[in-house]
Amino acid sequence: MKNKSFEILAIILLINLLLLLIAFVPAHKFQLQDDYYLKLLSYESISDFKFINQNEKADSLISLYTTSKKNRLNRKSLSGIEPKSKNDFLYNIQTNNEFALDNFFKSLQNEINNKVVRIVHYGDSQLEGDRISCYLRSLFQKKFGGTGIGFVPFEDIADNVNFFRISSPNWHRYTVFHNRYANGNYGLSGNVYKFSKYAVKKNNTDTTINKEDSILTKVETPIIYKNATVSINLNNYIAFQKLSLMYGRSSSECMMNIYNIKTNEKIVSENLAISPSFNLQTLNIPSSVKSFRLEFSGDVSPDFYGILIDGNKGIQVDNYAIRGHSGDGLLLINPEYLALQLKELNVKLVVFQYGNNVVPYTKSVAACEQMGQMYYSIFSRFKKAAKDISVIVVGAGDMAFMNEGKYVSYPYIAKIKDAQKKAALDAGCAFWDLYNVMGGNNSVLSWTKNGLATFDGHFSSKGQKVIGNELFKALMIEYNQFLFRQRKKENI
Repeated sequence: MKNKSFEILAIILLINLLLLLIAFVPAHKFQLQDDYYLKLLSYESISDFKFINQNEKADSLISLYTTSKKNRLNRKSLSGIEPKSKNDFLYNIQTNNEFALDNFFKSLQNEINNKVVRIVHYGDSQLEGDRISCYLRSLFQKKFGGTGIGFVPFEDIADNVNFFRISSPNWHRYTVFHNRYANGNYGLSGNVYKFSKYAVKKNNTDTTINKEDSILTKVETPIIYKNATVSINLNNYIAFQKLSLMYGRSSSECMMNIYNIKTNEKIVSENLAISPSFNLQTLNIPSSVKSFRLEFSGDVSPDFYGILIDGNKGIQVDNYAIRGHSGDGLLLINPEYLALQLKELNVKLVVFQYGNNVVPYTKSVAACEQMGQMYYSIFSRFKKAAKDISVIVVGAGDMAFMNEGKYVSYPYIAKIKDAQKKAALDAGCAFWDLYNVMGGNNSVLSWTKNGLATFDGHFSSKGQKVIGNELFKALMIEYNQFLFRQRKKENI
């Protein structure tokens, strides 16, 4: 037995030695057949990535957050890093004597002390689980007030940084990206949730044989459910003042009960109103209850869109992320239903942050232009749906791929970013140039080296803090400019 172990260890060591020797071979491409080559990483390429400073512009920004004792990334708040007096990367376009962000800034002046001013943050896996959005929310609420975490979906692929959720198996999720819903009456997040009385349990032990083709298949056992449940366990530090249910298209009676999970006490019991339209129903849950279970029962499920965990005033930031989505699915939301929800939820700022899922597959200038037209349609749709909202577009950030043994930026990122910028400004929206905020071409290599991102452009928790803080700083610079213009008008 001992001899066998030594043999295995010797083989492993030999393989590692051969791989190390190969790395020192000058050539990294070997011809196998006429058009087929074997590519290997050279020692030079490995050492280049590990030790060479990749992007000075990127390192200049990163150093603000990693070298200063005052602003280290392990701090809960980054608000100590004060904004500059001007914006280098935010384009707040002016149209008809008004700037793109003015409507949002007006709400910070006029509504913030009486109601919730809502920001919705759209994106892909870059945002899922409340990533980046949570830092924006923290900074906004610290400056303007507000509590809660905003939107909570009934089901999602990703874990959330704010809560732990368990949903019963008889929920069905429809999205604008996959498993689409026929009528277009999606929630503002691009999701619809419906329950059924049945769910399928796959039994891996029982099998049956299909007599026609003799293929062994697994038995699927249907299970009948009396109700559908969603259990939410909030982190203890989460404070809130009210909880609201978003639903619509209720055609028959649906009973809702809410229980305190710790005590199993029923704290809410209501019949949801029958209505063909969107409904926002406030639920009287004590703010001290951090773990609760929603139970729904009825013959026909209404369309559910999720819950809101808010304060009574101040700022709220809703995280609307769908993994793999590029934003085009938002055009499937019924325009009238979109307008109704934006109004009912008092949305004053829409943030679009897409790009990660289009960069690797964009291979021409024409494709960039076509993508820009698609984004123009989305931005215009939202601007038309609510005249009193502001929209800001966050451009695609830097991403890298392996080319000839080295990581380099995708060739069309700058063109994609420019197409997004043109679409935003043409639609009367603001634009924030994330690509150049990061440092431009090959900047993601420096972000990766410093533990702030991965090569594919996804930010780590530290990187998310940097992006959230930098976007907040840029918005506050524009807000201060807005206040200056307001004071100037008053003195005329």
